[in-house]
Amino acid sequence: MSLTKNILLVNPWIYDFTAYDFWLRPLGLLYIASLLRKHTHPLCKKEIKTKPDGRGPFPKEEVPKPSVLKDVPRKFSRYGIPVPLFLNKLEQIPPPDLVLVTCTMTYWYPGIQLVVELIRKKYGRVPIVLGGVYATLMPEHARTFSGADIVFQGAGEREIFSLFRDALGDSSSLDYRYETLEEIPWPAFDLLSAKDALPVLTSRGCPFNCSFCASPLLHKKFEQRTPSSVVFEVEHHYREHKTRHFAFYDDALLIRKDNHIIPLLKELIQRKLPVFFHSRKRISNPSFSARNPSMRMS
Repeated sequence: MSLTKNILLVNPWIYDFTAYDFWLRPLGLLYIASLLRKHTHPLCKKEIKTKPDGRGPFPKEEVPKPSVLKDVPRKFSRYGIPVPLFLNKLEQIPPPDLVLVTCTMTYWYPGIQLVVELIRKKYGRVPIVLGGVYATLMPEHARTFSGADIVFQGAGEREIFSLFRDALGDSSSLDYRYETLEEIPWPAFDLLSAKDALPVLTSRGCPFNCSFCASPLLHKKFEQRTPSSVVFEVEHHYREHKTRHFAFYDDALLIRKDNHIIPLLKELIQRKLPVFFHSRKRISNPSFSARNPSMRMS
């Protein structure tokens, strides 16, 4: 039995002094979308000028600074599509039975608050579920200040269908748990308006437990996909979406390298796809081409 509900997925605005798109995509939300097998139109049709590798500025609008930041001598902005465009798109979609919202950085929660406010004003008491990094690391803060009905911690695909049953009161919803990263369908990249640069996840979590890192809190165990499955996904997105740039989203990309990243890269090079790869980690931000395996720093 499949889901027959209208489900709205929202990646909220960023409130910050500055923000720049280093291949930032709501990957967790797109994985959930692939599980739901729902296809909706992207909210923003306006073309944003980006670099050839897919990086670029976000649309932004200057907004008043929060009182706690009033003494910081910098402009404060909301990054993302204009609010009127968001409202216009809400007019064009069927009323949702459920709304899923994510949030990457913990201090970006004001974007969630605005989304919840606008959704409530438009649709009333439709159930709103919040997941992602913020919900996982600061669940009590999220329950108190986000406005969401349900705050979900951890990887959503393992509990998403039971969560739907609770939120919708629908006992007919699917009851299935995806236990490994390898089992999950590829992200629903067809929902994105721009697919020239896409994220790819070859592993999740980290085997270490560094006190300064949130990775062990976000993912309780470290797991890696098989190199061949990653190569197959990359080649599919290149041929299906004409994607030329891929950004690794791993926390520990080089762990067990002899059985993971090295054979993965060798197979990609052998296939001679005209694609480029990047790491989202700002410490080094390495990039390389599958046609030219020599590494270069950018």
